Amino acid sequence: MKILIVSGFLGAGKTTFIKELIRRTGQDIVIIENEYGDTDIDKGELSSSGDISVLELMEGCVCCTVREGFANSVLTIASALSPAFLIVEPTGAALLSRIIDNLSRITYGDISLLPPVTLVSPRGIDQSMACFGDIYADQLKAAEQIIFSKCENEDPGALHLAKEKLLKTAPSARVAAEHYSRMGEEWWLGLLGAESRPARLSKKYSYDISKFGRRPVGYAGRQNCLALSADILGDMPLTGQAAQLPEECSFRSPAPMSVPELIMLLEDALRGRYGGIVRAKGILETGGGYVRFDLADGLYSITGADGVSTEPQCVFIGRQLRPAEIAARLADPAAFI
Repeated sequence: MKILIVSGFLGAGKTTFIKELIRRTGQDIVIIENEYGDTDIDKGELSSSGDISVLELMEGCVCCTVREGFANSVLTIASALSPAFLIVEPTGAALLSRIIDNLSRITYGDISLLPPVTLVSPRGIDQSMACFGDIYADQLKAAEQIIFSKCENEDPGALHLAKEKLLKTAPSARVAAEHYSRMGEEWWLGLLGAESRPARLSKKYSYDISKFGRRPVGYAGRQNCLALSADILGDMPLTGQAAQLPEECSFRSPAPMSVPELIMLLEDALRGRYGGIVRAKGILETGGGYVRFDLADGLYSITGADGVSTEPQCVFIGRQLRPAEIAARLADPAAFI
């Protein structure tokens, strides 16, 4: 079993890339997804790609808080499922170097580690470096190949400048300075062909909106937020790299909202109304079905999600979040128009 780690910062497009990798290579692949937050949004998207096994680890980060369980899961997959390839998709705030170290301890016999890759959205390089420099730099330096995402329409000159920025941080990495969709079959198969050479904690909030109830306009209190837990996941003090880690708050069973209400929510999120949100995603019920939203790099998108088999849920990631205010908005979106 060959293991490929697909790293990338929050909102880099790892799940979309993995779907394309599966489509381009047609290989026997199992995926371990270390979802950020108490949600399974990406599992539903990956599972909709076909007959693919997607296993989730949502109790912590595979590089620190669930290291032993993660290693045991990999060994179990190797013995029970014996796929040709295992793809590991860590959280966007993971230290890639630690994941490599963890997996290197169990690579023997038929288990080998492929050169890890890191997905990068050129538009988000400066913000990610400024806000989460150590984590971002670790993902670049530990990768053997850096792959550009979310840049299909970018000017080649801008991509060249982005490549130069990345090489200053990770001079030994190979940088594919064009969108991966333009790569040929040989390149895609090459990702699954060799052997190689690596996240940490977050504040975690978890809500069940169905229990939260409707709240009046302006509700911002925390005292009635059911199932709120601000536990720190990890075994290190909040110093150095750990001090940079983002917070996240997850929400299940949000109230149905219209697309205009969702647009207003995302616009407010970008303006900082609910803290420094750098990434958000979710699946919500609307009057006419279900939609998926994604927010990253100062942009957002809303697409149909009727074919995805998962309950309404969402997650917001960033700094100095205001989870109670987000919860109130999701519980009664019409009250904020």
